[in-house]
Amino acid sequence: MKESGAPIRPFPASGGDCAAILEAIDWDAHPLGEPANWPVELKTVVRTCLTSKFASMVHWDDALFTFYNDAYATAMVASPSAEPLIFSSRSSSPSPAAS
Repeated sequence: MKESGAPIRPFPASGGDCAAILEAIDWDAHPLGEPANWPVELKTVVRTCLTSKFASMVHWDDALFTFYNDAYATAMVASPSAEPLIFSSRSSSPSPAAS
């Protein structure tokens, strides 16, 4: 049963380059699985992050899967497409803050 108001996929077209990169990931082969099956909380925070005009980053789960938006990538002086593997990959610690 579909949860009321929950997006099926959390990567909106208005989410910029970062959303496009996330959309291209083979989620069936990823530990988080298909985004349509993610908890509503994860879908919501990823969608909110991607559509925010403010630099935003989300770490999810004990594995610290990482999601961020175009504004965050710009603040970190990196092209969102420069290192797409950092998206949703496991991390042993949170990413450093922008200086």
